[in-house]
Formats: sequence, C-alpha cells, structure tokens
Amino acid sequence: MSNFLNFAGNSGVTFKSFTASGGTTYTLDVSSSTNSLMVSIGGVLQKPVTDYTVSGTTLTTTDTIASGIVIDTYVIHNAGGTTPIIEDNSVTTAKILNNNVTGAKIAMGSDAAGDILYYNGTDYVRLGKGTTGHYLSQGGSNAPAWAEVSAGGGMQSVQVFTSSGTWNRPSGITSVLVEVKGGGGGGGGGYTDNHTGAGGAEGGTAIEFIDVSSTSSATVTIGAGGSVGTGSDGGGGSFTAGGTGGTSSFGSFCSATGGAGGRTAGAALRGGALGGLGANGDLNVRGTPSEGGSGVAGDWSSSGGGQGGSVGVKAAGTDAADGVNGGGGAGGAYGGGGQAGDGGAGGAGYVLVKEYK
Repeated sequence: MSNFLNFAGNSGVTFKSFTASGGTTYTLDVSSSTNSLMVSIGGVLQKPVTDYTVSGTTLTTTDTIASGIVIDTYVIHNAGGTTPIIEDNSVTTAKILNNNVTGAKIAMGSDAAGDILYYNGTDYVRLGKGTTGHYLSQGGSNAPAWAEVSAGGGMQSVQVFTSSGTWNRPSGITSVLVEVKGGGGGGGGGYTDNHTGAGGAEGGTAIEFIDVSSTSSATVTIGAGGSVGTGSDGGGGSFTAGGTGGTSSFGSFCSATGGAGGRTAGAALRGGALGGLGANGDLNVRGTPSEGGSGVAGDWSSSGGGQGGSVGVKAAGTDAADGVNGGGGAGGAYGGGGQAGDGGAGGAGYVLVKEYK
C-alpha cells in the first residue's frame, strides 16, 4: 500500500507498507535517502544507518526480517514534490564525493566566461573578467583588481652622452628614440684693422626611432667642438678661421656632421658659416648658420649658430664666448688698443637616447 500525504507547511510524505518476506531488501515507490526515510518494523521505529540504509528506491535492513512482520515506510518530501528533504547541517564534507561540485552549484549570478572567484576574507565573491591590455594586480584590502597596461610600456629611461662611449640596451627595452647632435664650429679670430671674425655654425641634428629588440649595444661617437680662430694685432701676427665641428653618431643608425668654423676678420669674405646636417635619421636637420663678421671697426663680436657664443662688447685682447651643446663659438672682436680677440670654441655635440618598452 502506498499513499502520498500533503501536510500544511513545507513538506509531504509518501507512505508504503510491506509484509516482510524473510529477506533484507525491499523496493520503495519513490527514490529516497537514508536520512529522508522513516522506517517502522513491527511497530518499532528504526534508527537510520544503524538499522537500515536506502539507495535510490532500495531499502536494505541490517537484520533479516521474519516473514509476516509489517514494515511501514515514510519518505519525507518537499512541499508538493517528490524530492526528499535533507535536514539542515546534515551534509558534511565527508558526505560529498570528490570532484562532484560543479560550477553550476557555485554560480553567483550574472556569471560570464573569464570571471574569477576569490575569497575576500568573509565570503567568496566574483570578479568580472578584464579587457584586452589589462593585467591582474593587487587592489585595495588585498583584493584582486584589473589594471591597464600602457601601450608599449611607455618611456622607461633616458641616457645622455656628452663624450664618446657605448650604449648598452637595458633589460626589457625594445625601442629607442635617438637625437644626435654634431659639434659646433669655432668662431673666427678678430683683426685690429678689419674688425670682427664670423661666428661658428651649429652642428646638424638627426632624430630616429629605432627598434633595438635584436641590438644589444651601439657605439656612441661625440663630435668635438671646432677649434678657436686666433686674432691678430695687425703687426704681423696671424689670424685664423675657426675649426669645423666633429661628426656625432649612434652606431651605424644615424649621424650628424659638425658646423663649419667662422671666417677670420682678415678674410676678404666674412659671411656666416654653414650649419652641419643630420644623416640617416627619420628627421635630418641642418644646424643654424652663424652671423658674418663685421666690416666696421668696433669692439662687437659675431654670434655663433644655435646655442652659440653670443654677441657682446669685448675689451682689448678679450676672447669671444664659446658655444655649448653643438652651438658655434662667437667670432673674435677687435677691442682697441692694437689687440684683437680669438674666436670662441665650438660646443661639443651630444647623443640623447630615450628608451621604451
């Protein structure tokens, strides 16, 4: 005999009565579990696990029940259903088979592919997936958080060379932006009778963005500044033009020539000197030319090109200002008193290396 009883509240019971046949196994009408089945044998309530077990619809008694004895069974269900009720706190870790808790059982709502489950110190919570270019980092309160990686990693460091040497690629650097500046020309010497020498010109500039992922080092050459032009007192002393600045380079990638030296005041032509020129760069720039020498007697010098020596009043015998960072030296001036000054030295070039990941 089998009956299903609905109780007011949250549960129902399926009742079935057997007459023992002298065995230990009996078939229930619905599936159950040991802790969801009440069994009475001969009017005596039995203890789960100790006196009987249940697997699916099979009831197994510990002892053989003598024929003719009545066995009453009560399967306890959820309201209106046929699923056995499991008592609170009755499912322990030992009762869960290994590898039997699936993702469907721990879904946290609005789950998506790539989501991460982590423990926040109180409970397990969900972190939504990141987007392209993001990496997982430690956020506030030790919780994981997505952070954005800058495109290419950005500029990491800068090296400046003012003397020749070797550039060695730092770990992780894949490209560099190089600026190469040639040396500035020296200023021409002054002359007592024919006045000021011309200033030296600025060195050229080459700028290039270079992939150095397969380059471990590069030789750096810094062009020297052009030599000074000497002044003359007009009494048989010599007067000379300024020297040309040297060429700077970054390996075989790019280079820049130096600026030309300024003409001496005694030259028939005292025009400004021509600037140097970059080569093999993405951008090649000619250096600023210098001012020509003065054709009028006086104590002014001529400016050098770029960051060159500046125009200024020169006392008798005083030499002109030097250039810096590839700038040309100022031209030598006549300062009166029968003496003329030397031109200024050209500024040495440089190589600037900006390093990127």
